[in-house]
Amino acid sequence: MCLILSQYCLVSLKVTSSYRLIERVCKNYPKAFKVVIGDALYLNEKIFKLLDAHHKKTIAVLKEERRQLFEEANKLSLLSKPKIYQDKKTTYRVWDHTISGCWDGYDKNVRVIVSEETTTKRVHAKDGKGWEQKSQVSNWMWVTNLLDDSMGDLKNTVRICHSRWQIENKCFRRNSKYLEGRSYLQA
Repeated sequence: MCLILSQYCLVSLKVTSSYRLIERVCKNYPKAFKVVIGDALYLNEKIFKLLDAHHKKTIAVLKEERRQLFEEANKLSLLSKPKIYQDKKTTYRVWDHTISGCWDGYDKNVRVIVSEETTTKRVHAKDGKGWEQKSQVSNWMWVTNLLDDSMGDLKNTVRICHSRWQIENKCFRRNSKYLEGRSYLQA
């Protein structure tokens, strides 16, 4: 019980801190950015409303915590055909839905993008005598209030949604190498 409470407090504290930071950045640097891309923590009606008030758009990862949006997107995906495309060794099946009335506290339409991504890799065969193809499937869902095509086609939108990971991983890798180097210098 205590662990859950402290996790809840940490999440609540992160959202509050993020809200204040976004508010200051929007006020002091109104032209610095147009879109905020964040993880599921930023799928919060207060953050979406704040960014709306500053004429900014938001993209956030959708997880099962937002049960109504999640279920509605899955149901709509069963009723429609995906856009299918290939990029290098990954095949994308992408659905794009506009959903209204499924998010308490945020009364505007949102766009839910569902992406099923199958990446095929060549790996050593289990018998050690050759190669075999192995496929790995990843499922992603994002919510955005960016309803027009200002980011380009759906393929480009999915690429932008994934860019958060590339930026985050690159920064963490660079910082961990920097900190590792500093600890060697201090020793």
